[in-house]
Amino acid sequence: MVKQQRGPLLAFKIALTSLIMVNVVGLIAQFPTNSFVSRGNEPWQMFFFTFVPQNWAFFTKDPQSENLFVYSAERNYSSLLKTPQNKRENLWGVSRDQRAQGPEVARLAAEIPNSAWVKCDSDETSCLDSALDQERPQATIPNTALEPSLCGKMIFGLGVPTPWSYRNLVEDKNRLTRASYVEVVCQ
Repeated sequence: MVKQQRGPLLAFKIALTSLIMVNVVGLIAQFPTNSFVSRGNEPWQMFFFTFVPQNWAFFTKDPQSENLFVYSAERNYSSLLKTPQNKRENLWGVSRDQRAQGPEVARLAAEIPNSAWVKCDSDETSCLDSALDQERPQATIPNTALEPSLCGKMIFGLGVPTPWSYRNLVEDKNRLTRASYVEVVCQ
């Protein structure tokens, strides 16, 4: 009869319990102020902020930060972006084709000269109208992507999404601050 060794099993249980406790307390320390947890300078919170610095902001970006939008140069101004991922065209998130479009859009927008941008102070449609009212595209940009998804005449817009708190009160999904009518040439 072989006697079981309890040492390794006990050490594993202690290590696992410690790891779970550290993760739970670290998670609680990262919560915003609520009725259970204060966001003050408690010593235990400072410990976790110092040694486990990742909080939820690490995984997401500010929802009110500026975004690039790409619209058709037709007067219907349909979006040329393949996002969001959960669209039927993206197989409800299974397809990853739309992931490559973000770097492509950023690369193209970086090529637009400052003089080609039109400042916007009104609604989204008026902003896009003012960009399209230019007699011709204000910039011609080569698209060097291996599999380009954006070619032809289009409008790049820079702005922030309309906050959820009053999204149902306004017609526009985005508040554009600048727009540029460009032609993207695919090679």
